[in-house]
Amino acid sequence: MIRCDFCGLEFDPACGEQSCTGCPLAHNCIRIICPRCGYVMLPEARLVGWLRRLNQGRRTRIRQALEEDSK
Repeated sequence: MIRCDFCGLEFDPACGEQSCTGCPLAHNCIRIICPRCGYVMLPEARLVGWLRRLNQGRRTRIRQALEEDSK
């Protein structure tokens, strides 16, 4: 699921338009267009996703350690 940065709609990227029909680069276009408001977004970079997952795992481990210490 992708959340539109402009209107907040959560949608499946397959449901959103992924290319502009009039553009000569439409065949290789990676842009994702929100079906509600038409805001154009780029998919998240793999590095950004990896860093987000890394940070989320770190936060989970810290939270678990704090819960164990409070027992």
